[in-house]
Amino acid sequence: MKMICKRILALCLSLCLLLCVPVAASAEDEDLFNHYNGDDMEYYLFLFQHYEELNPYSEDDYISFLAGLEMVKMFNLTRTDFEHPYLRGTIDKDTGEITITGMRARDFRVAPWYFEETQQWGRIFVWDYEYVTDLVIPDYIDGHPVTKIQDEAFCDLSVNEGLVLGRYVKFISIGNNVREIGKHAFENAGGSRLYLGDSIQIMDDYALLIQPEWRTILLGKHFGSQPIQFGKGVFGPAQVEPYADCFYGYLGSSGESFAVENGYRFIAIDGDSLLWDGKAVEENALAFGVGMTEEELRSHLSVDGESSEIQIDGLQDGKVAGGTTITLFHTVAQAPGKAYTVKKKAEPVSVSVETLPTKTNYFYKETFDPSGLSLRVTYDDGTETVVTDGIACTGTDLIVGTNTITATVENQSVTFPVTVRYAWWQQLIRIFLFGFLWY
Repeated sequence: MKMICKRILALCLSLCLLLCVPVAASAEDEDLFNHYNGDDMEYYLFLFQHYEELNPYSEDDYISFLAGLEMVKMFNLTRTDFEHPYLRGTIDKDTGEITITGMRARDFRVAPWYFEETQQWGRIFVWDYEYVTDLVIPDYIDGHPVTKIQDEAFCDLSVNEGLVLGRYVKFISIGNNVREIGKHAFENAGGSRLYLGDSIQIMDDYALLIQPEWRTILLGKHFGSQPIQFGKGVFGPAQVEPYADCFYGYLGSSGESFAVENGYRFIAIDGDSLLWDGKAVEENALAFGVGMTEEELRSHLSVDGESSEIQIDGLQDGKVAGGTTITLFHTVAQAPGKAYTVKKKAEPVSVSVETLPTKTNYFYKETFDPSGLSLRVTYDDGTETVVTDGIACTGTDLIVGTNTITATVENQSVTFPVTVRYAWWQQLIRIFLFGFLWY
């Protein structure tokens, strides 16, 4: 009878927890229970762990304990307002903004655990998460902006086998719409690279209590463009030493200004330049290499710097064409730097007279003078340019009357008229010296 009562009591406790019915507890218990009352799943998780800690299990208790865990499992695996492969969170009904609350568990398991405080063995359950190498907090999920990461959202994930930050996760990216990173959000996170997006305004206490494995922190182009409120233990104006070797970012960005103003070493990932046969290439003037194979193109290219490698994309039939991109990828920050786009040379489609020659009226026997002539050339990409040099003119053997001059540039032609007449003294020659016969 005693055994049956104990099982019934344990099962009742599990049901009470699921239904959020208050359970009689000591003052110490109440303090512990209230620690996680903002998130039901975490509340249940902590409560079960605490239950095992204070009540070393027996095999009889354990059966009822597992029944309670099954209920929590069902609750946790479905508790999210949106669909995502590994993130869970809530959508604010008024603003439509998303708060990330943590990782979605795919399963859990029960494991023995030694509690140092009580020096007793008990059982805990460990959530099993998806293996991910890039933990990316996106800008949007299902069209909703992701603006906040909840307190402790990814805290101590390293203790949960299945997703061990630092062992499986190599890169954490915090999206460009995230404004607030909560307390201890990434405490004890490992990995090697961290990207901080453009819109961060609040980094609460120990939000990024980063482990020594971190080597690169990449700042978004607009990081620091708005004042940032830093909590304790976060890099910032509070003279806290950076956890990484330095900050990486983009030339002239607010991220660079933030690093410099706060005394941090800054490396621009777009500081290296692309060279063609040893000469710097202008980013907007890459009209060469069309028709080359990738191997031929690479034979001409090099990098002015030691931290970038050349990536080539968009070949057509294995050859360089308009739209082929050349990117300098920073191998340390593992992020793209300068990008160049091969532009197919624009072909002219029409030409018009921009300004007529200074002189368009001539006397008989004078020579045509094109000074002042300029032409407007229109290309097949919609661009236009005004040309004053390299214009070829025909029809310049002038005769009395209206003459049509043809001006040609880049195989496009346009015509304009010039007028020729006799001067008064030429008229006298024609009349009195029979000039109409010989002059």
